Amino acid sequence: MKIFFVFLLFIVCSPAQSVFSSPSNTIELDAVEKKIRLKDLHLGDITIDGTFSFQFEKQGSSLVFAVEGQDITFNGNAVEWLKAKITKQGPVIFVDQLSIPGYSLTGNFDLESKKIAFNLEGSWQEDSEFLEGFIQVKSKIWGDINSCLASGYLTVEEGVCESQAFKKLRLDFLGSPPVLNITDSEIVLHDGSVFEYEHGKVLDIRDFSNPIIPNPEFVAHKVFFGDWQVFSENRTNAGLRKNVDERIDVFINTNKDLNENNADLDTGTELRYNWKDEQFLKLRMESDRTILGFERRKEF
Repeated sequence: MKIFFVFLLFIVCSPAQSVFSSPSNTIELDAVEKKIRLKDLHLGDITIDGTFSFQFEKQGSSLVFAVEGQDITFNGNAVEWLKAKITKQGPVIFVDQLSIPGYSLTGNFDLESKKIAFNLEGSWQEDSEFLEGFIQVKSKIWGDINSCLASGYLTVEEGVCESQAFKKLRLDFLGSPPVLNITDSEIVLHDGSVFEYEHGKVLDIRDFSNPIIPNPEFVAHKVFFGDWQVFSENRTNAGLRKNVDERIDVFINTNKDLNENNADLDTGTELRYNWKDEQFLKLRMESDRTILGFERRKEF
């Protein structure tokens, strides 16, 4: 199903001269029935077959074109239906609707400036060797028709990536399709652990059956061992935390003063009670002392 998302990106981002590139293209027009039959029509690397009905209507100075298609294939992949409504006003073509099952495109194309501005949405179930899960994509595409940019995000719910199950994956991207720079990311595992992709990675949307992010490396934000969360607030404080209930949690942590290179680690156990508005009543027990006091802590 991903091929249709790439196909829509291809339509709005490809140079016009790449269309009708093969002598085997066949377009049959029935003006009486207002139908078009496409047979092996090539748009770059995409081959289209199908039957389409169409209507033209003039509304004031605008020309409105509507089309519906059925029995369509893109590179041999069947599509149940296609609907489109396009309005031409002066030099600008407005795509009021261009949709197939799971995908939709809206926006405009200025014929004089060759500038485009589109919103693209897609969703499909991916079941490749590399990635499994329900994928949703939202993207804005803009700029010159020959060098457009795309920004947006991709999410995967309840997925599996290279045998690792996760609850949710989100990738924010910006770049020139089909290879996009990842600007932000988050991978949430079922135990609550949170990771992100190492900065500088790219998203390749051409083939999800292969790694969409080559040589991925992860940076941990939040890691759990069972009910215990591993935390590190800075270079001197690390440990484990467990939430007993909504207001009470337990800490087992270590502290060390960076100015005392040979000092022993200060290990202790804390009980905290969330009094109100992130204000805690804290009881800390160490090997040589016990501390009772208030603490205000804000977590990010």
